[in-house]
Amino acid sequence: ASNSKIYFLYARFVYHEAGLIASGIGFKAKDEKTPEEYNSIRCMDIYKHMWAPNAKEYIAHWNMRTQHWLKYYVMMRSMDRSLPRGTFQLKAIIKTFSISAIFHGYYVGYYLFFSGLFLMDLAWKLMGATAVATAISKRLPE
Repeated sequence: ASNSKIYFLYARFVYHEAGLIASGIGFKAKDEKTPEEYNSIRCMDIYKHMWAPNAKEYIAHWNMRTQHWLKYYVMMRSMDRSLPRGTFQLKAIIKTFSISAIFHGYYVGYYLFFSGLFLMDLAWKLMGATAVATAISKRLPE
């Protein structure tokens, strides 16, 4: 029964993408390198979302256009450019997750959900490259 609820949410994204394709908004004309494409605006990659190997991939394949907007218009603008590239910047991540929670509405459940996502993403970034995590990932099948 719990899976039926998530499939109902997936169906909404599929209908949204179908509407974009049918209206022609998702059309991208061909050029020298790429063929024409009708699904250039992807909302969600259901398969990659369901089988994501880590928190980053799980978050990135849900509501992809909003992720793109949050990344380039909130997070990238909040980053300190004086720091070296690849430096972990906590303020920019907190600001991005907070704005995403505010856009979803003023309900406690959304704030708890996005706080949980933030903590999961933070734990993955901080502990994903440790010696223990590397040893475990080598033993797991691809």
